[in-house]
Amino acid sequence: MTDAQRELLDRLPPAIYDGEAHLENDPRLLGEARAQAVSTLVCRDYAVLASNVRVIAAHADLTGMLSGLPFTTLKGYASARWYPDPALRPMGDVDLMAAPDCRTANC
Repeated sequence: MTDAQRELLDRLPPAIYDGEAHLENDPRLLGEARAQAVSTLVCRDYAVLASNVRVIAAHADLTGMLSGLPFTTLKGYASARWYPDPALRPMGDVDLMAAPDCRTANC
């Protein structure tokens, strides 16, 4: 584990439970936070938040299109519910899983 990873790990609990850690002025730690997909937990990362809005909208669209087909959501969107504020979980896409035999609404 690098020094930056250790320092970031030390700062995460207070950031999660007490608010932001304000790492905007520390490019080394902010870069590590982005690499570990926790940047929005330690500061307001508006680029990530804007991306999340697009992913959440895409998820809503896909849910409507898949109406009647059983599926589950995986990874980013699914794990976001465990964050203090689900919108803070960086997401890049929508990951879904359905049974191979459910290619039509008749499964």
